[in-house]
Amino acid sequence: MKKVKLLVVSLFVVLVSAAFTPAYAAVTGKVSRIFPAGSGAVHFRIHGDACNTGNDYYTFDMNEGAVNTTAAENWYTLLLSSAASGQEIVVRYVGDTDSASCETTGNKVITYIYADFPL
Repeated sequence: MKKVKLLVVSLFVVLVSAAFTPAYAAVTGKVSRIFPAGSGAVHFRIHGDACNTGNDYYTFDMNEGAVNTTAAENWYTLLLSSAASGQEIVVRYVGDTDSASCETTGNKVITYIYADFPL
């Protein structure tokens, strides 16, 4: 009986702490624009994204030292292939862990990009 009470209390603590853990903002959608700049930066937009309005973009730098160059090349390849196929991508960006809502002004430097493929 004592073990059951301990298990119930532990489960309750886990559920309560999970309820108060902030949901992190991630943006999911289809690529609507890719803008490779001459400086080595790649800017892109997601269709229907409420986090980037006006002239704001998600961005990453292809130059050596800015991010892992291999990762940047993979991200660019994923952007191009997702745009061509209409596949949705998920974007996480610097500062998106502060709250469940997103900053709606300014370019956002990405942390990573990935795509889920249905089975």
